[in-house]
Amino acid sequence: MFLLWIKVKGLEYVIVHQRWIFVCLFLLPLSVIFDVYYYVRAWLIFKICSAPKLHDQRVRDIQRQVREWRKEGSKTYMCTGRPGWLTVSLRVGKYKKTHKNIMINMMDILEVDTKRQVLRVEPLANMGQVTALLNSIGWTLPVVPELDDLTVGGLVMGTGIESSSHIYGLFQHICVAFELVLADGSLVRCTEEENSDLFHAVPWSCGTLGFLVAAEIKIVPAKSWVKLHYEPVRGLENICKRFTEASENKQNTFVEGLQYTLDTAVIMTGTMTDHAEPDKDIIPFGNNPVFRWIFGWMVPPKISLLKLTQGETIRKLYEQHHVVQDMLIPMKHMQDAITRFHQDINVRLVNEATKYSLFTCLISWVCCVLFQVYPLWLCPFRLPPGRGMVHPKGQEEELYVDIGAYGEPRVKHFEAKASMRQLEKFVRDVHGQRGFGDYSGVQTGEGSMSTDQEPTFTVKLLQLLLLSTYWGMQIWVTFISSFVMDNHLNRHTYGFIQSRLVPFYLHLGSACAFFNLTIYAVYHPSDMLDDKEAFQIFIFFVSVTVAAVNAQWFGQMTSEIMADMHLIEQACGLGQDIGLSSNREAYAKLCDTDVKYRHLSSRLWLYRLLSSLCNLCCIGCNFYSLCYMAENLVTL
Repeated sequence: MFLLWIKVKGLEYVIVHQRWIFVCLFLLPLSVIFDVYYYVRAWLIFKICSAPKLHDQRVRDIQRQVREWRKEGSKTYMCTGRPGWLTVSLRVGKYKKTHKNIMINMMDILEVDTKRQVLRVEPLANMGQVTALLNSIGWTLPVVPELDDLTVGGLVMGTGIESSSHIYGLFQHICVAFELVLADGSLVRCTEEENSDLFHAVPWSCGTLGFLVAAEIKIVPAKSWVKLHYEPVRGLENICKRFTEASENKQNTFVEGLQYTLDTAVIMTGTMTDHAEPDKDIIPFGNNPVFRWIFGWMVPPKISLLKLTQGETIRKLYEQHHVVQDMLIPMKHMQDAITRFHQDINVRLVNEATKYSLFTCLISWVCCVLFQVYPLWLCPFRLPPGRGMVHPKGQEEELYVDIGAYGEPRVKHFEAKASMRQLEKFVRDVHGQRGFGDYSGVQTGEGSMSTDQEPTFTVKLLQLLLLSTYWGMQIWVTFISSFVMDNHLNRHTYGFIQSRLVPFYLHLGSACAFFNLTIYAVYHPSDMLDDKEAFQIFIFFVSVTVAAVNAQWFGQMTSEIMADMHLIEQACGLGQDIGLSSNREAYAKLCDTDVKYRHLSSRLWLYRLLSSLCNLCCIGCNFYSLCYMAENLVTL
């Protein structure tokens, strides 16, 4: 059945909209093999000390490629020859196909000097590789970005920040020396004292000044464990106050926060310790050996493999429906920024920015207009004065916060390029900095469709017919026909018609609700829903569930109980009265004298009540669905 489903839906549809199947069955095991290979390779090279011997040869090879490029006339730009899919960035740069690719195969740790407390490393060594080695000998980096696949070169040339940055600053601030091959093929070493202008210009340069071939980075002694403290905080003022206090407290080795809504957040602080203390787990079975051995050791899949296997369709989906963005802003503006973010700012903010404080509009624009993604990641960092591209406005050290938004934006009718230009202007005006994250815009099509496939006229007509048919039946059976028959038919005739009509009505309504849900779900995949579309799916699901329960249980039981009661009434000469409310005294007397009839009567009242509530619930669901359809009509 699984293979038949793939054949019917198409392989591309399954890979795009049910990607977890491919990830779980193929990419997770492949990620493990990938990691094991690089771990064993790094361990062997470090043990036999071959990396320092090969490093000079690799540098000369890079110099040779650059000089050949110059001899060819420097007709195009140069870039690293590393495939785009190997990077952590969600964006696959097209420039790799048009620029001169310089092959840089430099991924080793060259030296660990515990006396100087310095690590010398090649640019493609990643955080997983570096931390695994340093932890084994009791050391670590002061700033360790959380993704194992992040490379030293990327963190130096781009942005590196982590929850210890409130003490040590950004990743660039723990670097003491860089070695680069420049555009003329020369090898240059730069430090605070030697070639200092170049040393300060390298961070955030995105590789535009030269090819990084080695970096020297500070290291600090490490303990075996980190003890984390989770503090839930309510109220925006309290959140900002507690977050600032925790960030200013240098006794906290690590500080970060997760803001779930305007008024709710969790602030996490951590300190290093030599002993693991028993404590209550958030997931009780999370540390169970079976759980960890079966699942925990495999996740997460490598981003590089996800990118390699994503294909063009998924790449476009990420570009249109995904956000990975960081805003680095002064801590003192945190409360105003988040307040404005949560208020009713919309796309018109671009044209009305002069009405507000630029900075208070910043996060409003980023998160409310651009992203509308919760939770927000809050990470403090120390920004010292100095030269280079990133420094505070004044000449004194200042505490900043990185507000990160990651996930699927929910805003439509949005032009990514123009909006990002406005965002960058906001950042410049408030002396902040946009991190080198990936931005992928949102869908800009009209209407409420979440897919890039517009439903045909036949599909639209079918859904409208199903919805209108169900709604028409509900209004007729529940109100009009019931009123007419109650006033013109005797009790038994009315009951006989209801026993034949209602089951048919309930089953037909269930079928209409089911097909409504199916058609809508096909064109609104779960990984691309906004809030309104998700709620509409929920409404359809409620309608199907309630209608099915009513048809299979409450409605059926009501009909069976009415049939049994009619037999008893006929035996007593009752049931020919016009209207359900007539001759109540006779039926009340029958309840008093006949125990079985009294029991059936009480059961009928209960099941009629439940059936009526289900029916009213379905009427409400269909009314909402009609309103949703009307709201998304372009014209009549």
